[in-house]
Parts: sequence; structure tokens; C-alpha cells
Amino acid sequence: MTEDSIEQMAEWYRRQRVKELTTGPAAGMLLLLQGNPTLLDPAPAEFGPEDIDHRRLHEDHPCLRCGKRAQVAYVNCLELGNRWLDLCAACDLWMRRPLS
Repeated sequence: MTEDSIEQMAEWYRRQRVKELTTGPAAGMLLLLQGNPTLLDPAPAEFGPEDIDHRRLHEDHPCLRCGKRAQVAYVNCLELGNRWLDLCAACDLWMRRPLS
């Protein structure tokens, strides 16, 4: 494998992961966290992994659940437009744990 093909595969994986996060966990996260989407920051209509990385690494946002500094960012695609969902690492793990 060439370095270019490895980079292309990595980019494809990151984009697939963004799709999964915006249609999987993020889609149900508002219900789980009982958030009101109209109160969340609007996200760009077109976004990619670099937008999510920039928000979580270079911007300061509170966790939607506990208010601590968010380290994880999702985009929830809603009828009223895309919205950012920001969580700290602990609340992200809490959200992802299996319900039993």
C-alpha cells in the first residue's frame, strides 16, 4: 500500500465515522439527555471531520449534560438545521454505555 492510499482510506474512515455519529448516537442523544435542540449552537450545513476536530480541540464549549468543558463534539442533523452536541469525555462514555 502506498502512503496516498493509506491517507485516502483514513479520510474515508473518518467521513464514515462522521456519518455514523450524526445518524446513530447523536440522533438519539437529545432524547437521552433531554436537550432542547433550539437551544443548541447551530452547526454548519456542510461539515466534515475537520470541523468537528476544530470545535472540540480549539474552541471552549460546556458539556450539554454536566457543564464541564466539552471534549467531544457531534453534529445532530435535524429538520430545523444541524446542531452541535458537546459533551465532556465522562458524559460521552455515560451516553454510550449500554442501557440495562
